[in-house]
Amino acid sequence: MSLMRPRVVFDANIFVQAFLSSFGPSARCIELARSDQVLLFVSKNTIAEVVEVINRPTVLSFLPDATKERIEAFISDVVGIGEVLKVSAGVFKLDRDLRTE
Repeated sequence: MSLMRPRVVFDANIFVQAFLSSFGPSARCIELARSDQVLLFVSKNTIAEVVEVINRPTVLSFLPDATKERIEAFISDVVGIGEVLKVSAGVFKLDRDLRTE
């Protein structure tokens, strides 16, 4: 029997929350990937969203020590512990999204 690490995809909110607090459940999720307990997959789109959200003035107001260098180091860490996937440019829509009620 082959023991495979669980494969995970985290929403941008997990990364933002992990950046905000290194002691919360979101930071623990990142730590699972860092310690090779799970195999993390990320996309360039998700990384871009994380950078955009962290750099919002309202978010930065909670982080007086959030320097450009600290943000870049966090993003580099995420990219380093995850496997960056190439996402197709196509848009996927479910039929339920097309209904007008």
